[in-house]
Amino acid sequence: MNMEIEQVKETIINFICEELSIEEDDLETDMNLGAYGLGSVAGATLTGILEDTYNLKLSPLLVFDYPTIDELSSAIKELV
Repeated sequence: MNMEIEQVKETIINFICEELSIEEDDLETDMNLGAYGLGSVAGATLTGILEDTYNLKLSPLLVFDYPTIDELSSAIKELV
């Protein structure tokens, strides 16, 4: 699957904004998602969305192993 890292970032950003009621302009892609209030349930949901969107099998801890939008999107890009 050929995709750009920006596509992955956009998927993550859209989820974070919707799930946590945060404006996109208020997100910093290098800030720990836990600082925005992303917990384990939302992290698992995000992992599921990323699996479905990019046809991957991911660790349920991926969001916590790569806790920023930049790190997570880079990790997903490497797996594709």
